[in-house]
Amino acid sequence: MYKITEREKRRASEITKNTVKCKCGCSSVFQVQTDRIICRWCHNWVYRTPQLKFKYEMKERLNK
Repeated sequence: MYKITEREKRRASEITKNTVKCKCGCSSVFQVQTDRIICRWCHNWVYRTPQLKFKYEMKERLNK
């Protein structure tokens, strides 16, 4: 029987914390330093938090 170590449990919990679902249902894992990434399935932007989404959308609107 295979036992899961404490290190593996911590790593799995960190991956779960840094995972965000896209509106298409695809889960994307973020690195610590990234705010947004492109979804590998639907090719739309996926943001770490709703506040970051708002910030980037306002920047795009002001630049037009």
